[in-house]
Amino acid sequence: MEQGGLGMLRPLTWTLGLAVCLLMAGCVERRFVITTDPPGAIVNDEKGMPIGGTPADKQFTYYGKYVFTVMRDGYQTAIVEEDVKAPWYEWFLIDFVSENLVPWVIRDVRYVHVPLQPIQMVPAEQVLQQAEILRQRGQGIGTQLPIIPGPPIPVAGGQDVPPPVGINPTPPVGAPLPPAGINPTPPLPPPPLPTPR
Repeated sequence: MEQGGLGMLRPLTWTLGLAVCLLMAGCVERRFVITTDPPGAIVNDEKGMPIGGTPADKQFTYYGKYVFTVMRDGYQTAIVEEDVKAPWYEWFLIDFVSENLVPWVIRDVRYVHVPLQPIQMVPAEQVLQQAEILRQRGQGIGTQLPIIPGPPIPVAGGQDVPPPVGINPTPPVGAPLPPAGINPTPPLPPPPLPTPR
């Protein structure tokens, strides 16, 4: 009778052992390792969140396009797009086996190396020359409109007084207005064009 009881426990033990093995089955661990030349640059992910100084690593879940921003003092900021393709064991239907049934951990590590370029220092003379060119160009943008002389302004006492210099004349109160569609002042000349470099 005892042997019958032990015989019943054996399939149950095997079933429990198999269930534990399946539950302890591996998975796929995905991560980036980002290095730079020179090392020590700060890396931000596609959301602008800092990952850390290089060499830096970051886990990822999905395959696709990732964008990293790499910054270091004295070097140009680099923006790197990394298109991560799924390996064969992550293809549809095969991924169920690699994610759930394989009894070990599969590590998918993607290495991204970013060579940084030093910032080119511009001599002060060149900066001053460019500033002078921009200043001259800016002075031509807001040119003062020419003063158009108008008719003399009648004053009490019978003498006509010329309009003050620097002020565009306005018709006196009660003066007849020109017919609609006729502009009493001549058209302004076009503004000067900027000189090409």
